[in-house]
Amino acid sequence: MDPVREEHGALKRLAPLVGAVLFFAALAALHRELRDVRYHELTAAVAGLPRGRVLLALALAALNYLVLTGYDQLAIDYAGLRLQRGRVALAGFLSYAISNSLGFGMLSGAAVRFRFYTRWGVGALELSRIVLFQTTTFWLGLLVLGGATLGFTPHPWLRDLPGAPLARCLGLALLGLGLAYALLPLLRRSALRLGRLEVPVPTARLAAGQFTLSILDWGLAAAVLQALLPPGAVPFGELRGAFRMMSSMVFTGG
Repeated sequence: MDPVREEHGALKRLAPLVGAVLFFAALAALHRELRDVRYHELTAAVAGLPRGRVLLALALAALNYLVLTGYDQLAIDYAGLRLQRGRVALAGFLSYAISNSLGFGMLSGAAVRFRFYTRWGVGALELSRIVLFQTTTFWLGLLVLGGATLGFTPHPWLRDLPGAPLARCLGLALLGLGLAYALLPLLRRSALRLGRLEVPVPTARLAAGQFTLSILDWGLAAAVLQALLPPGAVPFGELRGAFRMMSSMVFTGG
């Protein structure tokens, strides 16, 4: 039997099981997150917000999701696949809509992509590269923006802590990791190995796209929160830094 067909057959048989696990995980997550939320309290809180600020937040959120679909477009190019752009955008949008709602982004988002991409003939090796590339793209923006915040403009409460110099060093180290990734396409052509997985080094164009999309993603996500706050409540720079710190804790399970 053709090994490629055998692999695709195994993936297709596994897809319904992954879908079922994802569905029940979604129900459990929704139950946990909404157990203390009352519908009348939620509607009253939303109704109390200025309409213009709500519309601005929705427009920024829509733009943010448009940027997020670019993660998948870059990852498909990186994996050397040819898929319809509309299909890729749909898979990316649904993956991020579900993972951002449920949390556990690496697991839930990867499960949704698994369901889509295996139906389109994408093999396990290509799928693993896609997920790894997207995860790396997500963290690149945090390395750059979070590192710059800690290293050069830490939050006022952080500057007063005894470990403030250590936090600055951590920020500079994060920036250094981001710089190392940016230089990687210029310094190495051969693939990297992560266990049994061979990881091709991205081109300079793809790496530049990763940094651009990730920085835009983080900035727009913070801007959505800023739009819903009362004018002048929190300076955008402070909100952006706090948002990145909280988001990194959530995505790492902290």
